[in-house]
Amino acid sequence: MKLFKLAILAVSTIFLFTGCSEDTQSPEQLAKKPIYNEEKEILYKGINQLLPQNSSLILPSNSKEVGKINKVDLNGDRVKELIVFEKKENLNDNTNEVGFMILSESENEYTDKGNILQEGDSIEYANFYDLDNDGNKEIILVIKENDTTYMHIYNFVDDEIKKICSYGSEWIENSEDFHDMKVKIGYVDDDNILDILILNLNPKNNEMYASIVNFDKNIKLKDYVKFENVKNLNNSYITIDNVAKLTKDKMVKGVILDIPNIKDNTYITQILYLKDGKLYKAFSDYDRNIAKAYYIPAEDINKDGIIDIPIVVGTGNTYNIKSSVNTSWYRWNGKMDESSGLLFTSQIYYSYQYNYKLLIPNNLVNKIIIEPEYSNDNVLFKFYYYDIVNGKPKKLFTISAENKVVADDSKGTGTKTTTVLEETEDYRFVLYPNNIKEMERLDITNSALREYFSLIYE
Repeated sequence: MKLFKLAILAVSTIFLFTGCSEDTQSPEQLAKKPIYNEEKEILYKGINQLLPQNSSLILPSNSKEVGKINKVDLNGDRVKELIVFEKKENLNDNTNEVGFMILSESENEYTDKGNILQEGDSIEYANFYDLDNDGNKEIILVIKENDTTYMHIYNFVDDEIKKICSYGSEWIENSEDFHDMKVKIGYVDDDNILDILILNLNPKNNEMYASIVNFDKNIKLKDYVKFENVKNLNNSYITIDNVAKLTKDKMVKGVILDIPNIKDNTYITQILYLKDGKLYKAFSDYDRNIAKAYYIPAEDINKDGIIDIPIVVGTGNTYNIKSSVNTSWYRWNGKMDESSGLLFTSQIYYSYQYNYKLLIPNNLVNKIIIEPEYSNDNVLFKFYYYDIVNGKPKKLFTISAENKVVADDSKGTGTKTTTVLEETEDYRFVLYPNNIKEMERLDITNSALREYFSLIYE
């Protein structure tokens, strides 16, 4: 067995071993010189010495979840192993292999427990889960080689690495055409068994299958649904979480898929759920109401424990510009029949360029038009109320993003009734009422708008 010993006692687990840190640090903290650079350098040098010839560290594509080097307790003995992802280039036949090495730690000494490699060019997904509830974490890799992609599952028991099984698209008709695979692991229902959601795509005809499988010493297909007109998997997004609330204490788990659609060049949102062991779609494939021009992440917008779905207000080119967007948020009603649909949560205007958002009052939902007016130093966001009776918009109020370096009071709207909503390092956001009488009729006050206004990123 090969081993190397760190000369310094402490090694930072978060800083060294993950693709992205869970720590939240201020800019001042981030500007400081990292404390553990020396330990990191020693660790990487030691690992590189153990790598076989023509091998190097590799970062899996899901780098937000794992890193090149990961510290995980694989066998439940409360001692974390190092799992190092690697790639080996075979120069003789111009092929590649990818896989991982496991190192065990004892008194700051790391021992090589072996490695395992598969033919492949990249690791599309990697993670560590106890899939069968036996106390040991499996190592899950999705490896792509040319036009084939497979999921491989390994374990590490009694200091030995074993490959348990491999899984591809053989169960699908014309499986040889399904080249791409995407994986997400989580609890899709309440049976306390980890589910593996797999997306398989045929890039020739843009057909995609979404399937749920379970693992118990082998892979078992639970059920699947089919999609058409899927552009690619690289820009598809998967969220596994609570997707509906049936009662005060009863949540429905499920999968939210955001899929780029090749037919009309939009993103389609779909919810998948399990019922009596079968996988279902919550919405019709032809429901254009859940389409949007570009991807907006689903999130629990009102912090009620249910993931909400964003739908862009306006169609065509009106809201194709990503610098700002007026978004309505909805949650699924949880109806597992023909009455399945969406329930309104809230509507929010986002100005990403100027880092603010404004909650639209409920009585103004779908009745507001926002027109930005740019100048050299400031920008005026003019909010109009569309009066259906009169058939024309009425300007209610203006939010001015005023450059704090070059203040220009002349950019106001002629009223002295102003309210400072928020300040950042660069801008002061000021509310100017334009039609006080109409605002009073609609029960809109300066104090309410100040409460509805906030920064997107603090």
